[in-house]
Amino acid sequence: MLNDDLMGQMLAGLRPKSGNRSKAMARIEELHKRTVSLYGEGLPRFKVEFNLRGRTAGMMHSVRIGEDYEVEKVRFNEAIMNTPANTDQFLARTVPHEFAHAVQYGLFNGEAEYRQAHGKGWRNIMRDLGVEDVTRCHTYDTKAARRGNYYPYKCDGCGYETEFSQRRHNKVLRGQSLYGCGKCGGALVCAA
Repeated sequence: MLNDDLMGQMLAGLRPKSGNRSKAMARIEELHKRTVSLYGEGLPRFKVEFNLRGRTAGMMHSVRIGEDYEVEKVRFNEAIMNTPANTDQFLARTVPHEFAHAVQYGLFNGEAEYRQAHGKGWRNIMRDLGVEDVTRCHTYDTKAARRGNYYPYKCDGCGYETEFSQRRHNKVLRGQSLYGCGKCGGALVCAA
């Protein structure tokens, strides 16, 4: 369970690169207090890290122990969080999103309603935490968080445009993988 002493230790142990880490930790503390008032004590302790990379904004890690899950840590993408256009929504939506997963697996992991990652149980937890927008995916600008080379690809059917990472692009060049458009099923071809 995240208690006041643990929260203080976690906050003291972090060396913020920005004030946004402190804001995220304060948001987690606020969510924890709300969780205790709604569901009582019992949320297991977990780490909070700011080392996630790429396009993923946040992630909750758990370990399965028999029929139950133990929440290990919650990770956030600091580069996405620190992009000024993303910060407010990140703190308002992404932090509670991952915290809700910790509640889901830490308090309710054995109950059928809470087994599906973004199912009814998770959506109810989000609403209980005061978040009305319970959509699964974010729409952040992730360019600042991405590393490496990216190659433009276009669907030969509907014209949908996307980018492939260096790794995915190399697979296409070697003939190991062909990727289809998720919208129409057409072939994605390099537009460079």
